[in-house]
Amino acid sequence: MAKTAGAMDFAAPDWAEPGDRLSPADHPTETLRARDIIAGAPPILVSPRKPDGELRGSRFSQLLILRLAPTANGPSSGRLLGYTAICSHAGCVVSSWIPGLNLFLCPCHGSEYDPARHGAVVGGPAPAPLPSIPLQDVSGLVEVAGHFSARPGGRTGRTD
Repeated sequence: MAKTAGAMDFAAPDWAEPGDRLSPADHPTETLRARDIIAGAPPILVSPRKPDGELRGSRFSQLLILRLAPTANGPSSGRLLGYTAICSHAGCVVSSWIPGLNLFLCPCHGSEYDPARHGAVVGGPAPAPLPSIPLQDVSGLVEVAGHFSARPGGRTGRTD
């Protein structure tokens, strides 16, 4: 059945897939290099690019990429990490970072997530951790290596 003009598409969002390369959200024509992800620096908001170079345009495809300082507590210190940028509470973009505590912060309702503990919720109303996505360094470029650990997106309706 053909879609009519203005019809809503309720198919799954255009999530990142294995083989996608990543582009910084503020420089969508560039490709993220592994050396650009500094251990201990704040996360980088990125959008995945399909292998043919097309940018995945859905906000649900946005990712937070970081490398925790080797001194960080938890099993993920020093590794290249990727998480969905979509809060598990109401689907807002997790766009803030709490320096010193090294936590992601959702500005909509205050949910806090710990990337050193697999995206665990450590504050706020979020009902579930941020789903992670495996990444790899392929010839110096950051590439998606697998699928999300769980379905990204909000679990409740927005209340703001």
